[in-house]
Amino acid sequence: MSSARPIRIIRPVSFSPFDIVRGLRELWQYRDLFLTLTVHRIKVRYKQSVLGLAWAILQPLSLMLIYTVIFSVIAKVPSEGVPFRPETVTNNEAGAKLDLFERRLRLNAAVFKDDYKDIQRTVTVTCPDAPGTLCTRIENAATATIKGFEAEGRLAVGEAFGECHPLRE
Repeated sequence: MSSARPIRIIRPVSFSPFDIVRGLRELWQYRDLFLTLTVHRIKVRYKQSVLGLAWAILQPLSLMLIYTVIFSVIAKVPSEGVPFRPETVTNNEAGAKLDLFERRLRLNAAVFKDDYKDIQRTVTVTCPDAPGTLCTRIENAATATIKGFEAEGRLAVGEAFGECHPLRE
C-alpha cells in the first residue's frame, strides 16, 4: 500500500497591509542578499554602456536639452504685427522614477510650477465697422501660476496583477 501524498492548494496572493509589513520584515532580514543582487543588476544593466551608470543620468538630461533647443530656439515663431501679446507658458518640473523588485514596485514623484502669462481668450463684440453684426477678437485675459506635486505608485503583487519578468542575465 502506498502512502498518499499530501495535497497542497496554492491560493492567489491576497493583498493586505499585514502581508506588506510581513514582506518588508522578510526583506529586512535578507537585506544583504537584496543589496548584493541590486548591485549586481545595476552592474549588468550598464556593463555594455560606455558611460556606465552615468548614462542613466545623462540620457534624460540630454533629451531635455534637445527639446529645449528645438522648441525655444528653432521653432520660435515671430509675433510682429499681432495686436495682442503672445501667450507664454514657462513650465518647470523635477521628478524621479524608481523601479524596485524586478519592476514589481514602481514609484514616480514630481513637483511642478507653471507660469502662464497673457492667457488669451476669444471674445465676441459688436463690429465697429458694421453696427449690428458680431465679430470675434482675441485679447489678453490674465496671468496665472500653478504649483503642485504629483505622485504615482504601482505594486504588482502577483503575475496575474501586473507584468512580472524573471531575472534574466
